[in-house]
Amino acid sequence: MLKISIATQWLRHTSQYFVNPLKIHNAEAQYRAQVLAGCIIVFSAISLLAALILLPQWLQGKIGVIGCYMALFIALFFFGCLYVLKKTGNNIITANLAATPLYLSLVYSGLIIGGPAATSNTIMLLIPLIVYFTAGARSAIYWTGII
Repeated sequence: MLKISIATQWLRHTSQYFVNPLKIHNAEAQYRAQVLAGCIIVFSAISLLAALILLPQWLQGKIGVIGCYMALFIALFFFGCLYVLKKTGNNIITANLAATPLYLSLVYSGLIIGGPAATSNTIMLLIPLIVYFTAGARSAIYWTGII
C-alpha cells in the first residue's frame, strides 16, 4: 500500500472543507467538487509563489510590477472561487470562474512572449481538460470554443 505524504493529506482535508455536503447531495458531484477545490488550492499556491518570486524584481522595471500585481490578483480571485464553492456548492460556476484567470493570464503571457507561437498557447489546451473533469462536458466544449 502506498504511503500518503503529509502534504497530500493536508490537501485532501483542506479540499474537503470547501465541499459543502448540505448543498451537494450526489457522490459524484462531491468528488468533482473536491477535485476542483484541490486544483484551486494548488493554483492559488502557485500564484502566491510566483508573486513572492517576482517581489525582488519589483524595483527593476514595469514587468516585475505587472507580474506581481497579476499573480496577487489571480491568487485573490482563486480564494474568491473557493468561497463561491463553499457557499453555493455549484461546481459549474466555480470551475468556469477558476478557468477565467488561467485563460486571461495565459493569453497575456502569450501576447508578451511571442504571439501564436508561444508555449503558453499550448498550455492553454489544458483548460478545457480541467473544466471537463470538474464541471462536465458542456463547459469543456464552451472553453474549447473560446480557446
